[in-house]
Amino acid sequence: MKDAAFLEQLQQEIPRRNLSPKATQRFEDTYKMLGVQKEAPVRRRRHKGLWITAATACLCCGMLFGVNAAFPAFAESLPGVGRFFENLNGGFTFARNNKAAHGANLDTYDTQDVDVFAVAENGSAQLEISQAYSDGQRLSFTLDVTLPVEQSDNFAYVCTREYATLTVNGETLPPVTVTGLSSTGDGHFSGMISCALNTPLEDGETAQVGYPRTTDYESKGDFVDLPGTSFQSSFSVMADTSYNVSGAIESADVDGAQVVSIDSTPTQTLITMNLPEYKVYPKLYTTDGLEVKFNLAESGEKGAFWPTSDLRSSTSTLYFDGVPAGNDQIVLRLYPDGSEESVRAEFTIDLTTLEAVATTTYDDGGLLDLDGPFHYYSIWWTDEDEPFATQNTQMELRGVTFTRSENWFLINVATPDTYREVEASIYTADGTLLGTTISTKDVPDGRGNGFLDESVYYWDMRVNAVHTYDLYIPSETYLPAWNEEFTVVVTDTATGEELIHQTVQLTGRYIQ
Repeated sequence: MKDAAFLEQLQQEIPRRNLSPKATQRFEDTYKMLGVQKEAPVRRRRHKGLWITAATACLCCGMLFGVNAAFPAFAESLPGVGRFFENLNGGFTFARNNKAAHGANLDTYDTQDVDVFAVAENGSAQLEISQAYSDGQRLSFTLDVTLPVEQSDNFAYVCTREYATLTVNGETLPPVTVTGLSSTGDGHFSGMISCALNTPLEDGETAQVGYPRTTDYESKGDFVDLPGTSFQSSFSVMADTSYNVSGAIESADVDGAQVVSIDSTPTQTLITMNLPEYKVYPKLYTTDGLEVKFNLAESGEKGAFWPTSDLRSSTSTLYFDGVPAGNDQIVLRLYPDGSEESVRAEFTIDLTTLEAVATTTYDDGGLLDLDGPFHYYSIWWTDEDEPFATQNTQMELRGVTFTRSENWFLINVATPDTYREVEASIYTADGTLLGTTISTKDVPDGRGNGFLDESVYYWDMRVNAVHTYDLYIPSETYLPAWNEEFTVVVTDTATGEELIHQTVQLTGRYIQ
């Protein structure tokens, strides 16, 4: 019964994703390997010895974690194992929207609950550190700052004007700037910190972390200091190096490019290469289509890499974020330019055997195909008609855009009326609610859900200006496909009246 229910759900999911027959078979075979079993527990592994309790499941965990990395919402709905992924995906989830260069995929690893709570000097602000992780080379932990609502309503995010100082086992780490703690509503600002350790930790070694800092707040481009909002706290986290991979790579030579070595941890992936003479724009992917972010700043500073040959070394180290758990293979591409319309060289790197072979996934019809449903920077639908075709129109949907790097939908709504508070929701084609958001009267700022009218200083410069709402809905656990259909619903929060109920198809695509 479980297999039948799963396959029925799989058949509903596969057409939307446009997977190849081979990829479809992999999904089916993986689930059949599980058999009939009890619900998988959430692993809170602290020692390698505990691995033996999951020896049977290890045979198929890699594929399931790949499914979870590409389609988290789908993985959470799988019979028998769905709750495992639902719990797993709860940690470090908001890190995907954080601007830090490291740790966006830590929600797929065994993070540790630390549950630190601190009150600021003035007693009005609070700090919570709920989870932490260390791969022995870096330390990462979540942050949630709470301000009184009368203050928090004025700010889009929290940052530090001065550097924060961290200590680990008595050693002071280099200064850290805390940026991008985004407003999550009700006075909360959430994000994460990920920083390198002075002294690497062995597996199972405990890091005692001290965290004093002073916080400033920024609103619409102007810094606003709130005296007395300093925090001081401490916690401990056990290092887990079991996922770390490092060594020389046996590599093919593809058009003058060759992989030399790799140093991979959950928080960063360093790939050293012999580079060809031509320009290259590197990208790293999982085999299930998830892009692992590239860090040009560190690659340029530490690895002497730049796209143009006269600004780089012939052997360079490329810095990427950490790969999601369960991915034994990763795909490294070298694009000839930023358009990403063709590929000059590609390697599939096996993190188990430390081999890099030449592949052509960009032309194989699968998830990484250049014409595939997930090869995009942003996808969108736009209403090309002039707004307000009739006098009775109260509100019109003008555009829906999903931006992959930010993991959010932008819902653009036009109205001839003055401002009123509205709620926007977005649903998949099967009716699954992906998220909601409430508008504000403020001018849009980041994800401020603002309203544009004649009060905006640049109103006169707009062509065919109409009153518009910019409504942002985060999509942390769902990756939309190009050409996928969604339904947008907008209601009046005061009356509950449904103002818009419209299904659109995201047919527009911008690759880079």
